Amino acid sequence: MRTLALLEPGTRLRTQGRALWAELPDGSRRALPLHQLQQIVLWSGCSLTGPARTMLLDAGLDVAFLDGRGRFRGRLAAARTPHGFDRLWQYRFVETRRCRLMLAKSMIAGKIANHRRLLIARRRSRGVAAVESSIRRLAALADRAPRARDVDTLRGIEGMAARLSFTALGAAIRSPLITFERRTRRPPEDPFNAMLSAGYSLLRVRCEGAIELAGLDPYLGCLHGLSRRAPSLALDLMEELRPWIDRLVLNLTNTQRLEPELFEERVVDGVPGVFLTRPGWTLLLTEWDAALAHRSAHPDPRRGEWPLSGLILEQGRQLRHIFEGMGTAAYQPLELT
Repeated sequence: MRTLALLEPGTRLRTQGRALWAELPDGSRRALPLHQLQQIVLWSGCSLTGPARTMLLDAGLDVAFLDGRGRFRGRLAAARTPHGFDRLWQYRFVETRRCRLMLAKSMIAGKIANHRRLLIARRRSRGVAAVESSIRRLAALADRAPRARDVDTLRGIEGMAARLSFTALGAAIRSPLITFERRTRRPPEDPFNAMLSAGYSLLRVRCEGAIELAGLDPYLGCLHGLSRRAPSLALDLMEELRPWIDRLVLNLTNTQRLEPELFEERVVDGVPGVFLTRPGWTLLLTEWDAALAHRSAHPDPRRGEWPLSGLILEQGRQLRHIFEGMGTAAYQPLELT
């Protein structure tokens, strides 16, 4: 199961008989084996016909749309089986302050623990002092998180943990051509930030799909709260998983694979930024596919190891069970391995 990215403007998905084809701008065609695909990503300028849309919906294949800057714009997803009772439990859970805070604490604890695991694995990197300092301070924040009295305090702890992690990531870079001093977005200011932003966009698509497949409302979260525009629960689920993207980008950097042709400078709303080119997106999607196929331990030790793609879906189902039980069971975040 893998992701297919169509990045060349003018590419069109269409059907012929019972087969799906990608029609390229030069007139050539490529058959798409639906049974081997888990997701299709369409860059701005790519399109699909009505019959192709119907075929993809019938196949239950997720289609994500990115704009010209690689930002996530939306998804095409098949109708799900009605989950009225599941969402009712979710609404009741989120309305209960104790339950909401308990789940948010578990998610942030998972994120901080995964940040530390990533940094511990990089102890021999350049800038050891900064890495060691962040590891120690993250441990202190991990002790503070369970004692947070409200979600706002917890968000403050998460913000401090993120800053410590990003500082250590910059210190762990071994490439002489890439630097990373701070997290910037809208727009990203350098290649490392551009890769992080694009990777987080791909992660968001996966998390939002997992939430919807579990029958939950992605716009009603516990840590990120209510939002008319952002899928809050999907963003909640992303927190424990962001270190996977951080590790992927750091590995690409330290193996000297972030070359100049993967990036371009553009001005957005009067502000200069750095963005991935199509070759950059191709590299990122290839590495993300490999990360999704990597097997890690299931939160339930009795269930062995699963590919990351399946574990993300399992986390969505775990959230549904947490909501149904109104917090009688503790949420188990994924562990970075």
